[in-house]
Amino acid sequence: MNSTAWDSQPTLSRGEDTLYFASDRLGGFGLSDIWFTARQKNGQWGKAQNLGPVVNTRESEVSPFYHPMYNVLYFSSRGNY
Repeated sequence: MNSTAWDSQPTLSRGEDTLYFASDRLGGFGLSDIWFTARQKNGQWGKAQNLGPVVNTRESEVSPFYHPMYNVLYFSSRGNY
């Protein structure tokens, strides 16, 4: 999961099988995006994937926080839709 880019602000899903984080790694839509990785059956984390243009804008998305009670991912965005 680690890259040479800025990878920060991790948060785990309720089942601790999905890790969401902010990153400015290549392949994003903007300055920083929300990404995720899923825990594989062998316990290793899979390849990081961008959450896509429904969540990410050309600007910065940061500070993801998964709220386990409501099953919701909160984050901050500087982008406009």
